[in-house]
Amino acid sequence: MNGAGLLFDLRFGFGLLNAEALVVAALNWTTVPRKHICAASPHLSKSESISSLRDADVTVEVGCDVNYLEHVELVVSLNYTRRGALEIYLVSPQVATIKPTSK
Repeated sequence: MNGAGLLFDLRFGFGLLNAEALVVAALNWTTVPRKHICAASPHLSKSESISSLRDADVTVEVGCDVNYLEHVELVVSLNYTRRGALEIYLVSPQVATIKPTSK
């Protein structure tokens, strides 16, 4: 479930698109405000050992209010010995209590 309370699939998103509904929505489209870039410290660092036995949580605070979010860019530099076994989740503060489940 996303922050808006809508169900989605990690592989398929929200499912098939309804072309007619998209055209109808485009006729009454309301745009979002002008682009505003809100960035955290460019060199945020957290020294912590990463282990496959536990999660490593990092919280990043941004210095402005966010009403509309269309794009997130995360730059990470780290060392991890098990290539392909590392997963990174970006979690909205709106749904910070919902944790991804392991399979």
